[in-house]
Amino acid sequence: MEKKNKSIYILTSILFALLSSCQGNEKYADAEYFSFSDFGAAVSLKGDSVGFDDILLKPVKIHLVDSFLIMKNRNTEYAYYIFNILSKKKIGECVSFGIGPNEMIDPRFIPSTDDNVWIYDKNRKILNICDRQKFLRGEDMEINKTIEFEDFCDNIVFIPQKGFIASVFNLNNKRFGLFNLDGDTICYKGVYPKLSSLQTNIEQVEGFINEFTANVEENRVFVSYKRTDLIECYDTDMNLIRRMHGPEHFFPEIHQVVDRIKTNKGAERDAYSFPLSVGKKVFVLYSGKVFNPKNHDYLKDKILVFDWNGNLLQCYQLDTPIFDFAVDEKSGIIYGLTDKPESHILQFKF
Repeated sequence: MEKKNKSIYILTSILFALLSSCQGNEKYADAEYFSFSDFGAAVSLKGDSVGFDDILLKPVKIHLVDSFLIMKNRNTEYAYYIFNILSKKKIGECVSFGIGPNEMIDPRFIPSTDDNVWIYDKNRKILNICDRQKFLRGEDMEINKTIEFEDFCDNIVFIPQKGFIASVFNLNNKRFGLFNLDGDTICYKGVYPKLSSLQTNIEQVEGFINEFTANVEENRVFVSYKRTDLIECYDTDMNLIRRMHGPEHFFPEIHQVVDRIKTNKGAERDAYSFPLSVGKKVFVLYSGKVFNPKNHDYLKDKILVFDWNGNLLQCYQLDTPIFDFAVDEKSGIIYGLTDKPESHILQFKF
């Protein structure tokens, strides 16, 4: 048994070496390349702490709707705490965790431009369309309509008059599901970039984990990746318009061993997080740090700004790292969420 384990260890080491060698020669054949210098000089932003009249607990996401900052919590009775960003006062709490009426198991806030608030309950595959004013006042949630999806979805965006685009777990080399206004599947689209280091379907699914945002007026969907510093621009029918690699040009450092995914320790890096539609621009957090599973540094100190065709606009260097953010374009303020040394909100004027 000991000899067998030693042989497995040697084979695994050889596999790691081969993968590292392949990675050194990798290239996205159909991608344009860019670097930090292409943004011009980075703009340094100083973060000032924002004080509220009530404790923040431990928020994991923030959203800005009008003058309300909506904070999603975990392990609390209510998923969302609502604060008025102007008065700095807590307005109320919404969306009970649970399986009862008007309760949700895993709520996801979906940006919308109508008079409703859209919240997707991922585990149930149900999109709840709620009364906007009651939600923002922290009153009991009133669900006006529900849409049940055929697939388990993540990262949903709404395309008026068309339906929805969502990330789907699909092992047939398609990354995005297109759904009609009733949640019925129209088709799957989005071919994976070709990399010699990612051979199996599971390696591709895991290697190209992404997040995206959309702008209907620009007819664009902006996709950013978490394990490779890759950016893609699609139209709202999910036809690829542009693929861009940068600013540091690294690739997914993973491989499949039987039915599990292993990462190449000391080589895997964090890339982009939480692309955010801000009018004619897209703001996205960027890391580039080597991933350490024992001490994961999830805080990021750079926000890169693009237009909807992928053109580079600005690099913001934050003096205090954050892990999520919201943008008030009219006031020129980025609200950043950090938990060092404890959970609090920072505002960066840009």
